Amino acid sequence: MHILIGGPKKNPSIKDILEIVERIESENIIILPNNPNILVTAKKLLEITIEKIFF
Repeated sequence: MHILIGGPKKNPSIKDILEIVERIESENIIILPNNPNILVTAKKLLEITIEKIFF
């Protein structure tokens, strides 16, 4: 399990999320965004990566 800490004024960037995704040795990755801003970022990440990401 990998957790990326954010907050009301610290939304992770695509780069932040991608760095964690690249370290995970798994065929499937689940992202659980708990903020609408993070959901937008996660969807953009899904567009640029070939990993199997689910959220």
